Amino acid sequence: MIGNEARAEENRVHKDLKANMNMVNPFRSLEETIIYHSKYYEANKDKLKSYSKEQRMKKYDDYRATSLEYKKTHKKELAEQQLQSHMCVCGITYTQCNKKRHMNTLKHKNFVEGKEDISEDTKKTKVKEYNVKYRQENRETPLKLEKEYRKKNKEKIQERRSIQIKCICGCITTKHSQRRHEKTNKHIKFIEEQVKCFTT
Repeated sequence: MIGNEARAEENRVHKDLKANMNMVNPFRSLEETIIYHSKYYEANKDKLKSYSKEQRMKKYDDYRATSLEYKKTHKKELAEQQLQSHMCVCGITYTQCNKKRHMNTLKHKNFVEGKEDISEDTKKTKVKEYNVKYRQENRETPLKLEKEYRKKNKEKIQERRSIQIKCICGCITTKHSQRRHEKTNKHIKFIEEQVKCFTT
């Protein structure tokens, strides 16, 4: 008899003789080990929880340091992973970083439950409807944001607008008024003359 068979025989003799010299059980079946572990856990619940908590706190700093180091060394790879796009079963593409948010959307849940079947045409019309509704509801928000940006960056905007540029026609204009200058008669005449010179 080899291994477990020998231990099982030893355990049988141990039980028959009711031996109390050796208190260690020589062999346990899978069912007996499960029962033993569950009883032990119930008896030492608080002790085991406090021990596992201590171990977690000890290893936390090391884990945090290694994870931060990994993030620093593999920054580009992790960013690419997060921006990878996936096609969901409901017919919508999502990036890896937005997977959880997508799974909680009504559209996805309805599709999974079988309430909604999304084809390409219905998807496009729904997106258009949503965009129109969103624009109507949030008409003032972009204007507010623009005003705030102008107030915060007033000096920068003025500097940018006051940059002087010399046009090919010889006039000096600002970067801000360059397009307006290109529509003037002087600029148009110069361009026409240049075109005539090249064609003749």
